[in-house]
Amino acid sequence: MALNATNRTITTRPSDALRIFSLLALALVFPVTLHSQTTSSSLITPHIEWARQNGITKYRLQIASDEKFRDMLLDRLITGQNYRPNELAPGRYYWRVAPSQFATGRFLPPRVFYVSPPRTQPSVTKPPKVQLGWSAAIGSIDQLLLSQSSGGTDLIAVNSDNRVYALDSIRGVPRWISRSAVGPDKAGRKSPKPLVVKTPTRSLVVFANQKNLQAVEAVSGREVWRAVVPSEVASIAASDGETSAIFLLSRNRDLFVLEPQTGVIRKRFKLEREPVNSPVMLPGKGVLIPVKDRALELRNVEGEHVRFIDIGSELTTPPLIVNSARGVLVLMGTRKGVAAFDAQSFKALGQLVLDGDDYALGSLIAVDLVNDTKPEIVVTTSRGRLLAVDVAEGKV
Repeated sequence: MALNATNRTITTRPSDALRIFSLLALALVFPVTLHSQTTSSSLITPHIEWARQNGITKYRLQIASDEKFRDMLLDRLITGQNYRPNELAPGRYYWRVAPSQFATGRFLPPRVFYVSPPRTQPSVTKPPKVQLGWSAAIGSIDQLLLSQSSGGTDLIAVNSDNRVYALDSIRGVPRWISRSAVGPDKAGRKSPKPLVVKTPTRSLVVFANQKNLQAVEAVSGREVWRAVVPSEVASIAASDGETSAIFLLSRNRDLFVLEPQTGVIRKRFKLEREPVNSPVMLPGKGVLIPVKDRALELRNVEGEHVRFIDIGSELTTPPLIVNSARGVLVLMGTRKGVAAFDAQSFKALGQLVLDGDDYALGSLIAVDLVNDTKPEIVVTTSRGRLLAVDVAEGKV
């Protein structure tokens, strides 16, 4: 008998033994060839190839600096049967591959390969020169966010001196510079991340620290309003458009709903459960708040309680809302891995389980890494790993 990519058992006749042995031998021998580069400054890198398996078009390729694959340098889903690791420095490496059409199957035994320096140069290679589009000397950056308007995309940066810079993202030229009026946190706690709020008439950048709030125009830096709330602000979120509102979570379990154009408090609520992470907006439904007892709390655009959603594990990241081929999803890191829920019904769709006791930390980031208009999710883990997760496949 033999094992295919999905680890199902296939029973064969004795008369087929020789043919199956030959097929297995072919599958286990993956040729590695070195192709010299034509320029003397290029490294000599291998072109890794492996035999195609019937019905399999996707493979999971891993490259490490050790045979046990403890120091993982690459862990990637590959379409096809070849890969050239151009990003490696000279040295000895190991690679292995497994079928991964629907789920990752069994890895074949690791094989060794080498990256050699150019024949005409010493073995020690110089680091490549990095061509920067622009640079700006604005001090040590504490907070960074994007602001989009009719004039283009700006980077809003707050440095350690509490000075705010709005930089043209194409040229790096400051559009405006000001000093945040809310000031640093006297208790030494990190301030909530500033927020861009899109109202029907303009975009605002809202800063919060302790009980103080300030809103400035995103295009000019001109102050629009200041406000003081009854309790210290822990995190903020905002809805855009005609129903725009600012949602403030306090350190005393208060939820404030503010009018974005004036900073006036519309409503105030006391949360039943203590928040454990930053809230996010769920378009068309309201705001999602990670709370204790392994749950999310959904509140509508007016801040009123709608329901609790049981996650089944301790939350370790804020939720992330993603548009995918499967519809709008709510993704979040938990102690068990990365969980996915349908954004309409909140039905659990599955969970990516990480190795051992590893779990997601920080914030999940959605980005199209392979330019196929489908987002991948970048995950930072407690073991210091950086993973890219295919949302459609639910695999690393």
